[in-house]
Amino acid sequence: MQKFIFPTAFFLCSTAAMAETFTLESKIAEVTVYPQGASITRTVAFDLPAGRHQLIIPDIPDDIRGESLQILPSDGLEFGALGVRDQRLPPDDRENPDRLLVQAHIDRVQAEITEKQQSIGRINARIEAANARIDFLDALGQQQAENAVGAMESGTVSVETLTAMVGLVGSETLNAKMDIQSAREEIAAVQMELADLQEELRDLQTRLESVGLPPYPRLIASIDVFVPEAVSGHFEISYQGARFSGWTPVYDLYLDQDSGTLHVDRKVVIQQSTGEEWADALISVSTSRPSEQSQMPEIGAQRAFYYTPQVIDAFPTSGGGAVMGYNDTSRVMAAPMVAVVEPDMSVGVEYQGVTAVYRLPEGTIVPGDDQPAMITVGGTDFDADLSAQVNMQARSTDVFLMASFTNTDAQPFLPGEMSFYRDGAFVGAQRASGFIAPDTEASFGFGVIDGFSAKRVTRNRQDGESGVLTTSNERIEEYELQLENRSGQDWDVTVFDRVPYSEQEELQIDYAARPRPDQVDVDGKRGVMAWNFRLNANESQDIRLSYTLTWPVETELSFN
Repeated sequence: MQKFIFPTAFFLCSTAAMAETFTLESKIAEVTVYPQGASITRTVAFDLPAGRHQLIIPDIPDDIRGESLQILPSDGLEFGALGVRDQRLPPDDRENPDRLLVQAHIDRVQAEITEKQQSIGRINARIEAANARIDFLDALGQQQAENAVGAMESGTVSVETLTAMVGLVGSETLNAKMDIQSAREEIAAVQMELADLQEELRDLQTRLESVGLPPYPRLIASIDVFVPEAVSGHFEISYQGARFSGWTPVYDLYLDQDSGTLHVDRKVVIQQSTGEEWADALISVSTSRPSEQSQMPEIGAQRAFYYTPQVIDAFPTSGGGAVMGYNDTSRVMAAPMVAVVEPDMSVGVEYQGVTAVYRLPEGTIVPGDDQPAMITVGGTDFDADLSAQVNMQARSTDVFLMASFTNTDAQPFLPGEMSFYRDGAFVGAQRASGFIAPDTEASFGFGVIDGFSAKRVTRNRQDGESGVLTTSNERIEEYELQLENRSGQDWDVTVFDRVPYSEQEELQIDYAARPRPDQVDVDGKRGVMAWNFRLNANESQDIRLSYTLTWPVETELSFN
């Protein structure tokens, strides 16, 4: 029997025969890193015949948001359906006995690393507990010292009892400090073990790559495409993800006391764990925070109610404020090793509205194994006003060198790690949590001024009852703030202290100060006051401060 083939049928068969599946390689072309996460653009080269085809793009990191995957338009291609699936691996790779052996070893090492990290957390908890004991003993000792003079004069406490109490506070403080030292030695030993384990893990992951699959999970993107005419070129795909990636700002602040110049080096530290190195790509860091909530939460109704409280005993607390600019380097963990990229004139900042985007130097490389990379993005000089400042309510009344300046740069200071250098010497580090916008004033501390002392001396403290019929309790406290400048340099000085404040009508507080404070309710903090004056070298200054509290009888006085 003779067969006939209609022209239409022949055309359909020819088109079907031309349909193929092409596996195309992709490489990273552009990365925008956020404080958490990243936007990534990959370029895909192609050389395709005419027809309908399926394009396979393998080896995409699996920590992307699948719904964010987009194809950028390209001339000569008409894109259809887009899908993402787990990378399929040949059975012989999955069952490779060498690979299974190395993977089992990796699992054991990772378990040990987790245990070591948890161990460091437990030891740090002991350090925090010991620090809390020291703070409590310090407050207790201060309170008892203030009560001691009056108690000894009235004969209610003997010298022996007072001596025993002082010895107890001292010995317990020493025990707490010895506990902290012991804990720090334990942390150092565990960190050395942890470093060995992490090095072993890196070696194992390198071995794993040589016996089969990459150590990081991967995805495959499949794209249906229609090609009207044979064409070659490239197209781009983009996606949001890299959720274990991010960047943080780092600042090095160099103060020159003689010239009053503050030089600031701006750096960024980037980490990512996608398993592929970011190289030969345009890399930027953005201040946008897409990982955080972008919509205002709804406001809910508020119900008011009353209840009968339980009466419980409470210990009055004596608070100690934090010194402005204090850099507690004893509690700063060692910074991780980073790959450093030298400054490059091509580094710049652009603005997308209020969002700053830093374009990093060409040739910037960010490893894919969570190893940090540090890049310097610029430096700026500021004129700084120097002053000596002291918080008389702090545990230690050290006098600090403060540098105040106006951010005359177009770039803001973002929350990040800061290291402070005074005349070339490293004086401390801290994490700054505030945002300093352009044309905004800021102030940073650059360590203690040697030879400049400050003391808060109690001159009088009385507790008793007042009124003809004893209708109220009364407490009188008188202090003298003593400052002495033996630093060999004249200083503009700011002294901070406070008196209690009341929100209860029957708790009355009156205070007196000589000289009068220059500021009251500093920064909106009720009762906080400040004195500003010039103190030349080898001179001293005293400030007298007193206050009286009266409150109803049969009630207890407390502070928070």
